[in-house]
Amino acid sequence: SSWNLFDVSKEIVDTAWLHPLTHGFDDFSETVTVRDPSTAYFLVGGSGSSTHSLRITATSGAALDSDVQVWLVRTQ
Repeated sequence: SSWNLFDVSKEIVDTAWLHPLTHGFDDFSETVTVRDPSTAYFLVGGSGSSTHSLRITATSGAALDSDVQVWLVRTQ
């Protein structure tokens, strides 16, 4: 009926933890395969222009399936 997430998480091997890929604001392209209920995690940062855009598409360049969720969090 309940979970002690701390006890569960300390038993997970290091390779199961989410390790983000890091990119600068320069042009980059990253191809990842994300299966349900998987995730891809990126840290994008650096200095320079304050205007940036991020485009996330299917491998073909088409729009993602409607059930794919994308989260973008901006921190300063």
